[in-house]
Amino acid sequence: PKGARAEVAALENTISQVATQPRRSEEPVLVLSRPSRGAAGSFAALWTAAQADLAAGYAGSRHLTAPAGGHYVHRDQRDWFVASVRGFVASLD
Repeated sequence: PKGARAEVAALENTISQVATQPRRSEEPVLVLSRPSRGAAGSFAALWTAAQADLAAGYAGSRHLTAPAGGHYVHRDQRDWFVASVRGFVASLD
C-alpha cells in the first residue's frame, strides 16, 4: 500500500531521529510488543531487537511481549494490553 511504502521510505530518517534524541533514564517507560515471528535478520526480528534496545535505554523500564497478536496488538490482545498498562501505571505510585 502507498502508506506502507512511505513509512518504509522514511524509516532511515526515523531511525536517525530516534538515535539523536537524548534518553532520559529517569523517565518510566513501558514498551509493549507483539510476538516476533521472523527469522534472524528479518524485519520482524530487527523490529523486536529495536524495541528491546529502546527499553534498555531507560532505567526501570519494562518491555513486555504479548502472548499472541499481530501489528495491532492493542486490539488483538486487548485484555493483555489493558492489564499491562494498568499494572505499569499502578507501579508508578
